[in-house]
Amino acid sequence: GHLTFQCRNYLRGGVSGDVVLDVSSTSSQSDESEIIAAALELRRASLVQLLEKRLNKSV
Repeated sequence: GHLTFQCRNYLRGGVSGDVVLDVSSTSSQSDESEIIAAALELRRASLVQLLEKRLNKSV
């Protein structure tokens, strides 16, 4: 057996691979859409930041 806090899912993002989202695998289905929305927003922000870096390098 294991404890609830040991059931974790991590979403790693960015170039450094830092954990950007930590989700309990015991979360309910109703939380799923909120988790997906948060993950998508984090990914979008990461891509915007990367694009801005690349645009600034080319100037």
